[in-house]
Formats: sequence, C-alpha cells, structure tokens
Amino acid sequence: MSPQPGRARSAPGAARALWTAVRLGRRRGAPRTSAVLGSLPRLVPAVVSGRYTGCSRGRLLLMAASAAYVVSPADLLPEGLLGPVGLADDAAVLAWLAGAVLSEGQAFLAWEAGQRASGSSRTGGRGRRGRPDVVPGDVVA
Repeated sequence: MSPQPGRARSAPGAARALWTAVRLGRRRGAPRTSAVLGSLPRLVPAVVSGRYTGCSRGRLLLMAASAAYVVSPADLLPEGLLGPVGLADDAAVLAWLAGAVLSEGQAFLAWEAGQRASGSSRTGGRGRRGRPDVVPGDVVA
C-alpha cells in the first residue's frame, strides 16, 4: 500500500511531501501560506474536539513531537559529533513537518470553506452570541 499524498514515511518521502504541498499551494486560488499557518490555532481544537476528522489526533501529536524535536537540543544524530551528517535527521524531520503543516492546513481551510458553503456553522446551529441561526418566523426550505 503506497502512502497517501502528503503523508511521508522517509526522508525522500518527506521532501516529496513538502514539494507537493508547496506546489499545490502555488496553484491559482490556493490559500496563501500565511492563511494556512493562521488556520493552525483553529485546526488544533477542531481536531481535538472531533469536529474536524480530516486529521487524526495521532498525526497532530506527531506534528507537535516533530516540532519539539527540531527545536530541542537533544538529538539522535548530534551535529557537534557528526557535523553535517548530524543535520540530516533535523532536515528530514523539518521537511516532513513543513509538508504536513501545509497539507493539513490546506485541507482544513478547504473543509472550513465547505462548512461555510453548506451553511454549517462552527457554533452548532447557533449564530453570533449563541443565538439560533433560525428563529421563529423564518422560512426554512
């Protein structure tokens, strides 16, 4: 079984996932990288609460662990001892993380747009300040 697009399993796969996410992000009408990164604070609670099922909690946890690994001084292949070879694991993890963030963020933005288009609100049928979207007297088709 081959990995899904954007789901890397190795260093070459990580680079391929990053390249795919960047290429898809450059298409006309694709969300800007700043919009994708700005969606992350909404994506995390949506995944944790179960409202958004396009990304698993495990993948979200793996993304957080990858970010922690990249910024952590502890390393599987230390740069101080192995020089440039020691940077290879960090580069592979960072490439996978960037590809995962871009692909999950783009998918989440598409899901949000679909939710808005279908009339679903993220407040569960309630509008601003908890008021119902449909009030008595409204004509519902």
